[in-house]
Amino acid sequence: MAEAVGAAILGAIGAGGAATATVIGSINLATVVGYVATTALSGAVMRHLAPDIGSITGNQGRLISGPSSVASQQYVYGQIRKGGTIVFMDSSGQSNKFLHTVIALAGHECEEVGDIYVNDEIVTLDADGYVTGDTWKSKIRVLKHDGTQTTATDNFTNAATNLADTLIADTSAGISFVGQGIAYLYTVLERDGDVFAGGVPQITAVMKGRKVYDPRTTSKAYSNNAALCIRDYITTDFGWGDSDVDDTYFTTAANDCDDDITLASGGTQKRYTIDGIVDASQTRGDIVSDMMTACSGELFRGSGKWKLKVGVFTASVASLDLDDLRGGINLQTRTGIADGFNAILGKFVFGGKQSDGGGDWIETEYTAIESQIFVDQDGGQENTLDFALPFTTDPARAERLAKLTLYRSREQMTLTAEFGLGAASLEVGDTVDLTVSKYGWTAKLFEVVEWRLLVSETEGVRVALTLRETSADAYDWNADETAFAANDTNLPDFSTVPAVGIDLSDEARILSEKLLNVLLVDVSASPADLVDYVEVEYKLTSASTFTRLSFGELGLFELIDASRAEYDVRARAVNVFGVKGEYTTVSGFQVSATDGPPADVTGLGFEVIDNSLILRWTPVSDLDLSYYAIRHSVETSGASWSGATTAEAKIARPGVSHTLPLRAGTYHIRSYDKGGIPSQNYTSVVVGAEYLPTYATTTTQSDAPAFSGTKAGVSVASSALRLTAPVSANDSGTYEFSNYIDTTSARMVWARVKATVARLDDGTGTFDELAGDLDSLEGLFDDLGGGRQVADQNVTFDIATTTDDPAGSPTWSGWLPFRAGNFYGRAFKFRVTLTTEADDITPNITALDAVLEY
Repeated sequence: MAEAVGAAILGAIGAGGAATATVIGSINLATVVGYVATTALSGAVMRHLAPDIGSITGNQGRLISGPSSVASQQYVYGQIRKGGTIVFMDSSGQSNKFLHTVIALAGHECEEVGDIYVNDEIVTLDADGYVTGDTWKSKIRVLKHDGTQTTATDNFTNAATNLADTLIADTSAGISFVGQGIAYLYTVLERDGDVFAGGVPQITAVMKGRKVYDPRTTSKAYSNNAALCIRDYITTDFGWGDSDVDDTYFTTAANDCDDDITLASGGTQKRYTIDGIVDASQTRGDIVSDMMTACSGELFRGSGKWKLKVGVFTASVASLDLDDLRGGINLQTRTGIADGFNAILGKFVFGGKQSDGGGDWIETEYTAIESQIFVDQDGGQENTLDFALPFTTDPARAERLAKLTLYRSREQMTLTAEFGLGAASLEVGDTVDLTVSKYGWTAKLFEVVEWRLLVSETEGVRVALTLRETSADAYDWNADETAFAANDTNLPDFSTVPAVGIDLSDEARILSEKLLNVLLVDVSASPADLVDYVEVEYKLTSASTFTRLSFGELGLFELIDASRAEYDVRARAVNVFGVKGEYTTVSGFQVSATDGPPADVTGLGFEVIDNSLILRWTPVSDLDLSYYAIRHSVETSGASWSGATTAEAKIARPGVSHTLPLRAGTYHIRSYDKGGIPSQNYTSVVVGAEYLPTYATTTTQSDAPAFSGTKAGVSVASSALRLTAPVSANDSGTYEFSNYIDTTSARMVWARVKATVARLDDGTGTFDELAGDLDSLEGLFDDLGGGRQVADQNVTFDIATTTDDPAGSPTWSGWLPFRAGNFYGRAFKFRVTLTTEADDITPNITALDAVLEY
């Protein structure tokens, strides 16, 4: 897909380097020459980079009506109080008793010409337009016109003797003045030295301005919705006159502007409105920038159309990580002191009647938004932005816009990087999340503030993005307006340090062939973004002082080669100001990852090849596994681990098979860790007699129960052969069979010994000395509770051979240890060795046979 898109782009550019009008997704390639760039035209957050905007542009003389032959046209969006340009002024009557004026308010139709102010006082007009009341004594008449008039409505030529009758004759306006498409006031003042002692008063009107197109309804109507007013200015002739607008974006923006925001003082207000004056003498760029202050918005051009996003937090639309990068990251963690302001103040027009709690549309300062936290972050240097809001008339909205601007400006981390085509569908104003582990970023949120498509024959197609960090908190409108009035920004105090949480665990780990305990310390905190780093310390619970383990970002810390002991661990957070929080301590954690038995062996099976038995099993995965042990019992049912003899004492890991001489019976296997601890259970498999080969001759020498052979350190008790009591650890004894087996001529034979063995605890003494109830004792009565499944005793076998006549003067070989096997000779004799590893424990042999087959 990436190659196809890249080929399409390069194809669009062509050999000459210029692109044809090609659109891929939302990428407009019509103007590609090396790269395509998209940036936000304006945004309230970025306005601090422009010259000081403390004065409300276009507001000079707003409440003054005066004559001018070069006055610029003015246009009204939303609701505002304003004067206008006196486009006609004449007098009539005897001694010029009457003064006539036409005051042009706006160069377009308006929704309404509302309240009339004379000087700074709202006046009441009667049905004929006369100003009533004791102050003006009906000496002023005001006729309103909203620009919809199509015929002359003010008869300037009718004769009259005074203002109270009809309009005055002999004015130069004649009878044909219509003023079509212009909102204006026609005023007549009757000269009176007492009423007009201060001179001619200023007459202004509160107006509801232009009717604007709404793509949601496909109709045109009055609205102060900020997105709709901006759209109107872009498309209208006195604005940019550009019809290329993306109404999908403007619809979304208009809906965001219409959100009802709950006020702390009660009630709601629309999120963003535009209420103000556009003066044709301003540059169009300045006008749009001013309009953007009312919605904290960003206007940009993409896919050949104008698009608008207003100041509302949006969720991430894409997840980026190192795999998406096509180069290095240029990261700016903070803006310069000149741009990183920490307080905001400015002016707005305070709308509404004073009697209703308004400000009579007088320009005034909104409550300054200040933060000592930000001042401290900036090294104690105050840096105030003079931020005017020329299209905002509500004090709560003004303060909130200022707060929003301050908060967004403090998201200071900015990065530029080149990404693959996966970022091609992004646009300015989109929110993305970026994961870069070396910076500690996991889905960190950024806003796209610049987008460029780079095309290179050597490096292919890349997308260069400029990203600025953002967060939902920066757009939070739910602050208390009263708090703003008290200059409380609700920002966290610089001394705020979150408490940390500690989660302890341990694990076994092999390092350089050594088994180690590792103490794992997982440190967390909320909110994590207030933590610069954490300090972690530990000690043995029995110790008195802590030792530094490490410091670093939130997450996992490790104590390698911890002792098998109890530990205390504590940690604390440090914020970006170096303020250290309180320690959180976890006490008495037992490190024992290498304690406990390894897993039981599973998957034990066998195969027989001639006189060999191959045992196989599934490997045990424990890190501390050391070896496996195999024991053999002649019994094919009910066989136990303790009643077996050792077939192989140690099979080192990672062995998963072992070959033994073939014997019938039960084979047991157990795993052992590096501390010699066996698995909790043994695993068994039975090899039946049917697996043994068939021989023509079988000769057996049975010595039980008399056991009349040669004894050394062993004795017979209760028809069983055992170590002579008292038994101590590491005692051993031997028993040589009472007779040899003579095969009458030298030959190869298969020899084996069959011994029925049990573990006997000889220390229990009499029944009176047994601990607990008889029903709770292990094993049978005959072994006095010695039936524990441990391998602390054993029986091994030896064989000696001769090729001579054993009845004469034979020469015997030395004793050879064996389990079963092929031997050459005429006569064979056998011996068993009994051993123990514990006091009072002995093998107890109840059946003992030597077997030769040939």
